[in-house]
Amino acid sequence: MIRRLHLRNWRSYEDLDLSLGPGTTFVVAPNGVGKTSLVCGIAWAVFGPQSDINPKNSIRAGAGSAEVQVQVDLPDGRQLTIDRTVKRRGVPTATYTIDGASLTEAVGLAQLEQALGVDLAVAGRLSTMLGGAHLAAHDALDLESHLHHAFGVSHLLRTAEAAESVAKRAERARSQLRSTTRQRLDSRVAVETEIAETEAELARLTARGEELEQLRRAAAAQRDLVERHLAIADELERYARRRAELIAEAENLLGRPVAADDESVTSDLRTELARANRAASDATEGAVTVRSAISAASEAIDLLRRDSAICPTCMRELPADQRRSALDAHSTHISAAQEELGRPERVRETEQAQAPAVAGLLARVEALEPPRLAAENPTIPSRAEAEASYEQALAALDAHNQELGGARSRLQSLHAQISSDDETRREEEELRTAYRREAAALAGAQALREAADRVIGSRIEPIAREVRGRWKHLFTNNGLTFKADGSITRVRHGEELEWDTLSGGERTWARIITHLLVMATTTSLPCAWFDEPLEHLDPQYRQAVAATLATATRGGSPRQLLVTTYEHAIARQLAEGTDDAAIIAIRESGG
Repeated sequence: MIRRLHLRNWRSYEDLDLSLGPGTTFVVAPNGVGKTSLVCGIAWAVFGPQSDINPKNSIRAGAGSAEVQVQVDLPDGRQLTIDRTVKRRGVPTATYTIDGASLTEAVGLAQLEQALGVDLAVAGRLSTMLGGAHLAAHDALDLESHLHHAFGVSHLLRTAEAAESVAKRAERARSQLRSTTRQRLDSRVAVETEIAETEAELARLTARGEELEQLRRAAAAQRDLVERHLAIADELERYARRRAELIAEAENLLGRPVAADDESVTSDLRTELARANRAASDATEGAVTVRSAISAASEAIDLLRRDSAICPTCMRELPADQRRSALDAHSTHISAAQEELGRPERVRETEQAQAPAVAGLLARVEALEPPRLAAENPTIPSRAEAEASYEQALAALDAHNQELGGARSRLQSLHAQISSDDETRREEEELRTAYRREAAALAGAQALREAADRVIGSRIEPIAREVRGRWKHLFTNNGLTFKADGSITRVRHGEELEWDTLSGGERTWARIITHLLVMATTTSLPCAWFDEPLEHLDPQYRQAVAATLATATRGGSPRQLLVTTYEHAIARQLAEGTDDAAIIAIRESGG
């Protein structure tokens, strides 16, 4: 049970330190003071991540974190202390201490679950009832898995389901085997002899196939050789044709026959290129000389035409008759020089056109290279002969491969006959085994389910009887049924009515009784916490439910019950009239 609870910055509480004892404790406070906050704090302190409490939403407004600490007396006598802290950011942390020894959270939760004898998620649902009577009574408890686990029914049912699954698989296998019809071989010896003969033939054909493949590769190589030689011949033909074209172009350019050998063509073109360049250079120099003479004569005429005519040669003043004679002489010289100037210009233009043409042709002649020829093979066949040889080798290989494939198919068929015979023998044995397995599995499943029904009747039925007895004592009528799956129904006039057909007060009482009885009979839970179970009940039910809660710990399971309420008068009356009940009044948050 819980010895001490400390809440700091938890929901309504800035700081609360609460000591609790055995029996039923009524925590009385007005609405809004923090009754639900108290129960939520206990639930998260004990069960942590296995509870339904969101700790980050429980941090007090204005605080950055919340802390809870709880000291629990375990059923085996050990004392467990749990400290939990939650911040607005980050993952909640926890420390566990049992009798002074520190544990990790995983080990602490495992120790707690082992001590309580129940899955912690189920423990949280059984020990905690939140939201008041009107909410707690809305849904029935989901207890089927817990009850079946607590009384060993789950294992029996799982084993029965496994046995039924085995029976179904055996039945399917048996049906498939029965639908298969295969012939048993009359004589395996004849088939095995034929297999040996076919394997020998297959080995001979495989060796022959390797020989034929070698012949095909040789024919393919011969065909490739013919193609290479034909390609070389084509290349030689293209080279000869191009060479003849270049020689013809050289003869046309030089204006004379040229020797057919490559060295002569190259030499003649180089000689012509040098000659054209020299002729163009000489013509250019001649034109420059003529232009200089014309320029000098023009300057002399300018001097003779001045007022004081001076001889451009002797630089003396000439009389008028000599000046006229000199002017005529220079003019005649200029006319003759201008006529002479046209000849070197024409020569220069002709030779300057010739030189690039010769240079281009020379470059093409020098760039023309004869093909590199392989050694001549005078025995090489024609293309048609090589192609015919290859096709013949390929046809022989194809025909052989067909024969080889036929031998392999025969061998595969013979092996299939042997395998089918073996499979038929095996399936006959499997059929017998499937019949035995199916019968044994069905018998086992039936026995297991009968055992599960006996356990349910002997272990869960007493809980149902107790629920029915308490129901009849309170409501003076019968018909309430607590089923093996943990659900509660009501039978009226022979018709089974579901949970939601009960009134709110009936459901609240049935829910509380279910919590207490299942806790007592199937767990070692030492305490429970019910939040406002008396609220929203009719006066008749409120008094009855309060009396039930006040005396709930007399049997020792649970040892401690915490009940929050604002029904101060009822709580005080029960606390004063019952030795097992006490009252704690909380007047304001944090107190």
